[in-house]
Amino acid sequence: MLPSAPCFVLLALLSRRPAGADVHCKWNVDIKIFQDANVMTNIIQEQWPVADLHDLIQNLTDQEIDPLQKYGNYLAFPYYLQIDLDCGTKKNSMLFRRSAHFQGMKPFVTITFQKPVHAVFEKPDFLELQMTAIPLATNTKNCKSEICDIAWYLPLPYRNGSVRSEAHIRTNGIGFHIPDRKLLLNIDGYAKDTTAGSNGKLEVHEHIIGRQLKDISDMLLYPVYPQPLWFVNDVTPVLILGGMWDQKIILLSTTEFDTFTAVEVAVDSCWLSRLSCPEGDYSATIHDAIAMESMLFFRQNQLMYYFRGNYSLLPLVSGGSERWVRVMSNICVGRLIPVFHSQDIKEKIFIIGSGQHKAYLFLGTIKDGELTITTVTETRKICRHIKRDCSIIWASLDNLNDIIVILVEGVSFVKQGILYYLMHYSLKTKRCKLHFILPQFVPKEQRSFVIILGIEEYTDYPLVAKGIAVNAESSMSFLWGNFLFTSYNGINWLAIPNIPPTTVIDYFVSSWKGDFVFVADGKEVWYGVEGSPEVIRLRPSTSWNLYLSLQMLNKHHSYSTSESMLSIFFDRNKELQELVRVQYFNGTKIFKRRFPLNEILSHASFSTLFFSKETSGKKNYIEFIQRCPFTSMKFKNLYNLQKFNRMQHYRTQPPWTFSELGLYNELALQTYQGLIYQILWLHSTFYRSYADQIHDPTWRWWRNQLQNEYYYFYMASNKLTDYGFHVETFDYQKVYDLKPYGSLPHSVYLDMNASYEFSVYFSLKSTNILLEKYMNEVWLIALTSNPKYIHISLVRQEEFHRDTLVYQVKVQDRSLYVGQNLPGENLKSISVIFKVVNSELSCFHELGGTLLNQGKNSMKIFIGCPPGKRLAFDIFQTIKYMTQKNTQFFDCIYPKVDMPCFYYEYVFHPFFLTQDLVTGESDRFKGSYTFKIIGGGPYNVENIRYFYQDEIMNYNSILFRKEYAAIWKPFRAKSTDKYTDDGFYIFNGNSTQGIVWICERYSPCANVLGGFHSPEYILIIEVSNRGIDESTYCDYRLEFLLHLHGLPLGPFLGLHYMLITLAVIWCILLIFIIFRCFQIWFGERIKKSIAKIDPRIVPTTESDILYVHPTLNGFQGDDSSTSSTTTEHNSGLSKSGSKTGSPFTHYRLKTNPNSRKESGKCRTFPLVQVRCRRKGRGREGGR
Repeated sequence: MLPSAPCFVLLALLSRRPAGADVHCKWNVDIKIFQDANVMTNIIQEQWPVADLHDLIQNLTDQEIDPLQKYGNYLAFPYYLQIDLDCGTKKNSMLFRRSAHFQGMKPFVTITFQKPVHAVFEKPDFLELQMTAIPLATNTKNCKSEICDIAWYLPLPYRNGSVRSEAHIRTNGIGFHIPDRKLLLNIDGYAKDTTAGSNGKLEVHEHIIGRQLKDISDMLLYPVYPQPLWFVNDVTPVLILGGMWDQKIILLSTTEFDTFTAVEVAVDSCWLSRLSCPEGDYSATIHDAIAMESMLFFRQNQLMYYFRGNYSLLPLVSGGSERWVRVMSNICVGRLIPVFHSQDIKEKIFIIGSGQHKAYLFLGTIKDGELTITTVTETRKICRHIKRDCSIIWASLDNLNDIIVILVEGVSFVKQGILYYLMHYSLKTKRCKLHFILPQFVPKEQRSFVIILGIEEYTDYPLVAKGIAVNAESSMSFLWGNFLFTSYNGINWLAIPNIPPTTVIDYFVSSWKGDFVFVADGKEVWYGVEGSPEVIRLRPSTSWNLYLSLQMLNKHHSYSTSESMLSIFFDRNKELQELVRVQYFNGTKIFKRRFPLNEILSHASFSTLFFSKETSGKKNYIEFIQRCPFTSMKFKNLYNLQKFNRMQHYRTQPPWTFSELGLYNELALQTYQGLIYQILWLHSTFYRSYADQIHDPTWRWWRNQLQNEYYYFYMASNKLTDYGFHVETFDYQKVYDLKPYGSLPHSVYLDMNASYEFSVYFSLKSTNILLEKYMNEVWLIALTSNPKYIHISLVRQEEFHRDTLVYQVKVQDRSLYVGQNLPGENLKSISVIFKVVNSELSCFHELGGTLLNQGKNSMKIFIGCPPGKRLAFDIFQTIKYMTQKNTQFFDCIYPKVDMPCFYYEYVFHPFFLTQDLVTGESDRFKGSYTFKIIGGGPYNVENIRYFYQDEIMNYNSILFRKEYAAIWKPFRAKSTDKYTDDGFYIFNGNSTQGIVWICERYSPCANVLGGFHSPEYILIIEVSNRGIDESTYCDYRLEFLLHLHGLPLGPFLGLHYMLITLAVIWCILLIFIIFRCFQIWFGERIKKSIAKIDPRIVPTTESDILYVHPTLNGFQGDDSSTSSTTTEHNSGLSKSGSKTGSPFTHYRLKTNPNSRKESGKCRTFPLVQVRCRRKGRGREGGR
């Protein structure tokens, strides 16, 4: 629809590029509350819907929305996202926002929900939702124009079970080029109250965990020591950092310290001195601050505290804490160490004792917000292995081998020396054993790795061990102190060179993608790559000093010569970040900044290049020998991306607006809010037992309105809708064919015998003479943490005519994973690193103004049943087949759409589908499965109960057929058919073998009492392929309800009903015979009784009926003569009718209406005997 002429001129004027077009803009995002879109907030705290939008949706009668359909669930999320452009000054920002809108630019926002540790409310899967923000005119002071400023709005959706999400904002490709932005949208479960500030923005006024500090200038005067930022990888919504010298202050952030809050924790600073825990140096400093999905931990002195957040979206056992909880008060706690990855739907933390508990190790397990602490080792278990006085220094969990690696310090007063030991504690056998003895001195440095065998040369520096780190994804282990050892398998250890023995590592940080950093001596930052013998000191270094000087020349406010580091860590995108304190002339600030890792590495690589002097003609030049043999590395042929990364994707569009300016109103925004909630609700409820006719969650939403879509579109095209917008059906859909972005997926899920293939293209330097030399220098290798389960093949193709080297890569499952599991559960995690030999620290390329490292890529392989798969009961095919087989289908008397009935006498032929919710594939299940009835009840769902295990065996197993309790049996079973060890029949999905209902004597469906219709029974059926289907790792366990009707009665109950029926029939027959035999006698007795009746009085109302006996006062004869005679002598009576053979004749009294005074009184007539009948009482002729 084209705008009018004045509006078209306005579009042309406003769409021109504004002055100062060289200004660089970026996305600015604010959070608004639903109740008032003009009020902003700095946290996300509310977790429940705040409004019901059903009334709003029901009023949209001219839209394709069906307001009466069963699956409607339209609620409102608590927050909106307001997106606009920040272009430096306020004036430029307003001009660019208006210009961008009239050029047609719209922000696309993709919300990615993080999978929780324990998926209870929903199935474990991965979900992202793409939305388009809608433009609204915003209020601006002192502006009289129709359009003063513009901002884009969209709902901020939640997902049940997830408290951590990320938004990716990009343009639709029209208008200005705005760099993409990613931001975290985590929920703060520790904020207590928010109040409106002076600018109208809701700010956190108080935290539950302590007092918020607005002025932290006093805190910044104390010395700062770098502290590790500890959290559980990928699931933690709130991060905390302690270590503020002699102050019980932590820094808390939900945005990975893009913004943060200083909080003074509400605990008593004390030291509980006792014999087992002697008093040491008292300090109020918060140590070992650890953040998990729903809990916070820290240690102060020898005391350990935890706090549970208020997260109603998580399946917590109990609500949030009201105060910090002190645990293990009788233990002298010396250190807390987190397990950086969740395992088996649990989070874990190590607690190391001190004092008299210095050889004690405890393991804390957190499941659904409940902490359980168990003792792993104690003094006698540890020290007896090394025969020395010992203490535990560190502990780490090896998930691949289910062992706890313990670093122990042993002191011998006889030999006057300190030795360090590695102990292995098996979580399966609950036993501890000595694994490795570290050398007493630091090995001498070599050019490459030094294998620790005990025969190598050593320095005079005593070896001091500080800790151990185990990469749960790559199986690489690191021992660190004034040295750095590494191991591929935890058995053979290698010493990494280039680390001075005078340098002591303070803490170690891994990216979990193949590289790491560590902080030494409180200020030095080192970097290394797993599997490489080279580590580089990043700071202080010549490259760092040069980079700092350039930033100072550019007057970058994030860099200063007076700065100190608080912490360094890898963020969610595995980019190195640091939290620093910078002193300026006017004060001191704390902020996060990106660590220039690639810039320093590229300069260090360039500064060590070899060069040669060459002469060409009369010109002399210098030729550098490049260390990187290729110019670019690209990944192609990344087909079926969603099939392997298992990401479910929904794409939504806002309603169509009819505004000539393209602006929306608040009603359209609220409608969009309700539609977003509805599509997420449909996704969460799609894991139903019955398969839909169309394999898509949105089909149930629109199916009743599809036949009228053209009518609604016609109304909208002619602007005939009432509210100025139109909801299009196909704007809310699930996408099954996402295109890859040219990079390797972060995760790949492989089922049995599945494989993932792609190609790697290397572009080489186009020098004909040296092409073959460069070609021979590029070799791609693959490193895997567990080659037992996967096989990786690399096929090399050299294309000289294109200056290109191609590798065909294939990662395939070896079918060695043991067991079957539910989709997404108990997956075997394997790390794979693809890298070009000797390219980790040498090859860089620039992309979008950012320097990136190339030549090394990592990928996680998960072996097992991929999430998003399910087994569903194909009820439509089942009914269709049974109708064809029996020429008809008998449904219940009162049929239900969601649960059709099946007739008992017909053979039941079930069909099942294996459905992939990610790719949209839906095929017939052709594997083997067992069919069991595990519950049931008569007539209603309320009467259903689950059976006990012995009942399940009696009703389903062939081993218990002598109990006469079977409910079903296979149709036409053969002697060659297979059974499980428990006697359950094994069905084959390829066949159409049916089930016969038998309901034997002692089965629960044998004697169902019937009413006025045949008995009915509802069964709970379990179908599972666990242990019998060798074609998949998936345990397709399915439960569904089956409604049976037309059940026969049992023999005893049938005999009982038959006898009762016969008894009733004989009684009726006997009464009839007696009546016929004594009918004449009864008639005479009745006539004699009537003859003795005396005259009565009758009422005088018109409606009263007079019953006159024909034999009274001497009148004789039949009914007709009696009637005529009576009429002659009583002119005031009129004949109303007579009934032949009746002893009574009916007359109606004719009276003068004026003569009546009271309708309820009766008048006496001398010649007739009458009876009065009151209105509404008795049957006509009331006797």
